[in-house]
Amino acid sequence: MKESLIENLIQMRMVIVVSGVGILLLGLIGFLFSRKFSFKTKRLKFFACLYGLTTSQIMALSVSILKVLFVVSMFFTLVDIKAVHMAYFGILVLLSCILRRDLKGIVFGIINGAVMMGILQVAGLLHGYLMDVYFDPKIAIILIVLMIFLGLYVVTDTYATLNLCIEDKIRWSRKADK
Repeated sequence: MKESLIENLIQMRMVIVVSGVGILLLGLIGFLFSRKFSFKTKRLKFFACLYGLTTSQIMALSVSILKVLFVVSMFFTLVDIKAVHMAYFGILVLLSCILRRDLKGIVFGIINGAVMMGILQVAGLLHGYLMDVYFDPKIAIILIVLMIFLGLYVVTDTYATLNLCIEDKIRWSRKADK
């Protein structure tokens, strides 16, 4: 049991490193943006979106950011996707749906997660083919387009989570005003 846990952690090492670096970078960017905070800047709109979020909304946004960092780490390393990667991403997808309280969207979230994992699997296969068998510029272009699509897909998913959190906040503030 102990050996399999260590083996799984070794397989997830790049995800752990990229997630740690990504979280540090996001923290640094947040610190720099909030350092010269003023009510006259456009930054106020961004901070207003995040102000007053509930714990579950903050957790949903955090899980969504972890999904982005996972996809980025898999994107740059292009390692073979193992069962531990699929399990981790599946847990992130389910947590995101549960924390957003979007129980109707669980099926859609699982389908989105499966599409993202499928794209990562195909990208890994294409990368392996390009490196080991034959470098074809057409396949390299397909790989680049696939990765651009995946990047847009994961950013759209994160934006949808943020949008859902903001809509919930607006709905609750309107109910409180009545």
